[in-house]
Amino acid sequence: WANHFETVYTFEPDPVNYACLVENLKGYEKITSYNAALGAKEGSVGTQPHQPGHAGTMFVTEGGPMPMQTIDSLDLPECSLIWLDIEGYEENALRGAWQTIERLHPAVIIEENGNEKLHDLPANGASIWLKEQGYAVEAKFGHDVLYTYVGKC
Repeated sequence: WANHFETVYTFEPDPVNYACLVENLKGYEKITSYNAALGAKEGSVGTQPHQPGHAGTMFVTEGGPMPMQTIDSLDLPECSLIWLDIEGYEENALRGAWQTIERLHPAVIIEENGNEKLHDLPANGASIWLKEQGYAVEAKFGHDVLYTYVGKC
């Protein structure tokens, strides 16, 4: 994404995955990484895999040593895209980006794979929330769904 945007922010709460992320980002000066989770409010979380032995399936759990922050806390002057692949926690991260979304109307990509149940969140909650904010599905790529702002009715 650094080839397409002036600035890229990336978040990874799991310490092992974050160490790999930092290693992979060497030489990419336009990318800022955070060893933190994204959510609806500031706090702290733990992580655990929902598929044992698969580091790409880490999800956040209540409490724990890792910080959780909101996208709104970044106070971004501009934002073209929010891409969330956070194992069912997308709705909470979007709620923590409400001011950014309301002000800047970025495109939003979320993963829709049914993992909301890991967090006791309603099925398709992120999709419903986006539609309530004036977004519509633009395209689907496997489990990833691109939403663009079309305006509130």
